[in-house]
Amino acid sequence: MKNYHHLLLAIDVYENDEFLIQEALKLAKHHHGKLSIVHVVPHLVSSVPYAYDFQNAVLEHAQKALIDLKAKYGFADDQVVMREGRPADEVIQLAKELKADLILCGSHGKHGLGLLLGSTANGILHLSPVDVLTIRIDKEGSRLKELPYQDIVLAVELHDDNQPIIQVATDLADYFKAELHVIHVVSDVSALGYYPAIEIDLKGNAEAELKELIQHAKLKVKPEHVHVKVGFPKQEILDLAKSVNAGLVVLGSHGRKALASAILGSTSNAVLHGAKADVMVVRL
Repeated sequence: MKNYHHLLLAIDVYENDEFLIQEALKLAKHHHGKLSIVHVVPHLVSSVPYAYDFQNAVLEHAQKALIDLKAKYGFADDQVVMREGRPADEVIQLAKELKADLILCGSHGKHGLGLLLGSTANGILHLSPVDVLTIRIDKEGSRLKELPYQDIVLAVELHDDNQPIIQVATDLADYFKAELHVIHVVSDVSALGYYPAIEIDLKGNAEAELKELIQHAKLKVKPEHVHVKVGFPKQEILDLAKSVNAGLVVLGSHGRKALASAILGSTSNAVLHGAKADVMVVRL
């Protein structure tokens, strides 16, 4: 089991984030960890008339909202933080200062302001040195997927560093009593045009390796819930999540410089952008 000692929840005081706070509190309790909450006030364009006064008004509103939040939940003063600047940058910086090991945030699937909030979630995911759980929010500001999760998709690479991802997915599946679905996508198919049968070879090898990985990790997963696909990782993961109506997708992203890291990072961002489910990205 992977324990999180300090969870950081990024909220927007202008949105209905009540359920985010409640879920973050439950997860913190489950991991016996501390919860901190941050709201970031973005800088307004200084060339806009009366921008200075409006910025102050926004700050005052946010401060009042956070004071009310502290009173409602009994949070300590240092548990609720307000920052100014680019939201993703400020959240990441605070996570480093607090030595947080999990960041939680909402991800909106709507237009207008939702695009800004969605880009913040993507920015956090791209920059974060720690694990990130993004919770999908619908156009009305409510949770898109209801809890508890019934089905969780675990996407794995056939590398030696899968253990942290497996630990997180297993713990969450146990916590929510959810069915686990495991997928590995064979994406190295550049030679298919020259040797079509290579797809059979690659898939067969991957199936054998994945079976060994599942046995070694003692994963509780039904045989029919184990999938090896050939294609684009993002699309195959999203297709599986849709077909099983998954509430959560768990996958990894490398924090080091390498071609494989770039591929994994782009896949996690692409899944976050396209998924209807919540997405947990485990930093490797």
